[in-house]
Amino acid sequence: MTTEQISDQFLGFKTGSVLTVTGGASGIGRATVEQAARLGLSVAVWDINGAAAAEVAAAQREAGLNATAYTVDATDRAQIRDAFARTSAELGPVSLLFSNAGPAQFTDASFPAGITASLGSMGLVTEAW
Repeated sequence: MTTEQISDQFLGFKTGSVLTVTGGASGIGRATVEQAARLGLSVAVWDINGAAAAEVAAAQREAGLNATAYTVDATDRAQIRDAFARTSAELGPVSLLFSNAGPAQFTDASFPAGITASLGSMGLVTEAW
């Protein structure tokens, strides 16, 4: 069975669909970007660390896959709206979203700041989508 058949039949998305991954430059987000690109999705790698997002996207493109990096603070409504507009213009309409942004496990962020970054960003990104 081909990757395209697996994607279409078992995972419920079409090869070439656009996936946005917030927090896509590291950890679970990066792993999601890598696997989704291998499955044939066009992946928008959103991260507050633009340089790291660019490295992740470049690695996918070097492997012949489709990924584009965007520097986005997922707690900032204006940046989210702008990133969705740029993603749609460059990759096509976003049909899948993995809202993964949040502070790393070991961080100096306070508990309230961590909740805002994790849950707050999830609400803002989903609302804008």
